[in-house]
Amino acid sequence: MLIDKNEMARLLTFLASLAQELKGANNPTQYIQIWKTLLQSMFGIDTIPPNEPLDNLISQHSGLPFMNGVLRYTLDEFILLSQNPKFREELVAKLDRTCSDLNAILGEQEVEIIRTVGQAKVQQNKRRWWIEPSSGMLYAWVEVTKFP
Repeated sequence: MLIDKNEMARLLTFLASLAQELKGANNPTQYIQIWKTLLQSMFGIDTIPPNEPLDNLISQHSGLPFMNGVLRYTLDEFILLSQNPKFREELVAKLDRTCSDLNAILGEQEVEIIRTVGQAKVQQNKRRWWIEPSSGMLYAWVEVTKFP
């Protein structure tokens, strides 16, 4: 998927904030407040429709890619599921892994092994980002599996 660096940073900021807030929360009132605060401050979303999956709601308002079901819950489903400590632990772990992957992409810290002309293996940082001359923005092709 083609994404610009600013949008990638915005997605990473949201996911990292969500993970951090969820680590400290432990009751339904806190979950509701976390979602309302983050959705309002990051995306300007004032109302959370009861039957709308959170990932779909965020994508519609922001255009950010949510493709792998990490947040495919309505707010009510999320609150109900979050009462299970195992669910919270697994969700935070998924968010942390996604943030780590996206941070490595954003900072060009991914390592790849290439072969030289002489077939020697060389380890180097993966270079994804390039500048689009017409806009001056940085873009990269990123595997869909890297997104939440």
